[in-house]
Amino acid sequence: MLTQLNAENFKSWQNIGEMGLASVTGLFGTNSSGKTSILQLILMLKQTIESANRKQIIDFGSEDSYVNLGNYRDIIYNHEGMRNLNIALTWELAEPIEVYNYEISSERLFKVNKLTFQLTIALNLSLIVQEFNYSFFDQGKTYKFGMKRQAAEEYQLVAEGYPMKAITEDQDIFLPRVC
Repeated sequence: MLTQLNAENFKSWQNIGEMGLASVTGLFGTNSSGKTSILQLILMLKQTIESANRKQIIDFGSEDSYVNLGNYRDIIYNHEGMRNLNIALTWELAEPIEVYNYEISSERLFKVNKLTFQLTIALNLSLIVQEFNYSFFDQGKTYKFGMKRQAAEEYQLVAEGYPMKAITEDQDIFLPRVC
């Protein structure tokens, strides 16, 4: 279940802030205060996730979508295309994810109950993902894994809280392990 939403530079919102969400969340405010924009953001993310087009960074919609928001400049704060769109979602998992060490299958590395996904999108000649990461908290420590854009088609892997290890081609980490 989604528990928190944050967005910067989406429609009328320069910064939504850390908006808490629950199973029932009411949005209250004066006319034209941005309540509908929050719903449109959530629906835009939903239709992006459901889209079969994996090359498409954001699904702005069509006549058959939940929402049809036009293009990047239409959804960006003050229609200023040079601004980045920043989105963060936090959700609690129905069941925890347990991650084990592929070298020592009985060693549990993490138990994840809640995840945060952060995304930064920019407009260059086309839409680009500037950065994305997943973060979580386990045993008193915060972990973050993701990628950050360095050049045109070059990304740097990001890992905080746990050292990354290189895996060679001859190591099959996807083989089933008996614990």
